Amino acid sequence: EATLKNSIVRNVRDKIKLSFGNCWDEPEVDEYIAAILDQDLRT
Repeated sequence: EATLKNSIVRNVRDKIKLSFGNCWDEPEVDEYIAAILDQDLRT
């Protein structure tokens, strides 16, 4: 949660997680989604 600064990005992340359902229960999913959505995390 701390890696996602933008509320819109957090909302999109939540919608993506809901669409995944129970397919991914791994904690890395948050970081993966954040890296895709948050421009600050891209290198």
